[in-house]
Amino acid sequence: MPIALPIHRLLARLQWLPREADTVTTKLNEIESGENMWQRRTFLVLCGSLALMGCGPGGLKEEVIEVKMANDPLHMPRSILQRYADGQKPGSEVTGFPAMIEAVRKIDKDRAEILEAGLKEIETGPPGQLRAKAKELLAKLQPSMT
Repeated sequence: MPIALPIHRLLARLQWLPREADTVTTKLNEIESGENMWQRRTFLVLCGSLALMGCGPGGLKEEVIEVKMANDPLHMPRSILQRYADGQKPGSEVTGFPAMIEAVRKIDKDRAEILEAGLKEIETGPPGQLRAKAKELLAKLQPSMT
């Protein structure tokens, strides 16, 4: 018997004892087969189903948005006049004045006449009075609440 005791201790140190291996296996089996395993499986199934569903069919909608120009025919002349009032000198946009005047004429004949006369003054007038004329014409073309 004295020989078996040192071998038993040696096996215990090397962790080859079947008793200790059985207790570890038993603990693992208890964890896997108990209530914890059922809860873990339920949690994994729920996470998996949520991942598969994603945001659902009502998530993001793709929509094409068309950007339309302003319906106001005075929008373009006002913006050009504002630039002139800020100090910009007339450029190639001068060639588009007749078309702008005709577009305004279809809607408001009185303002079209004011715009035509004012733009002629800006084209032919001295460069030093450009800002003052543009501001004056802008004031006349502002929308009125009547």
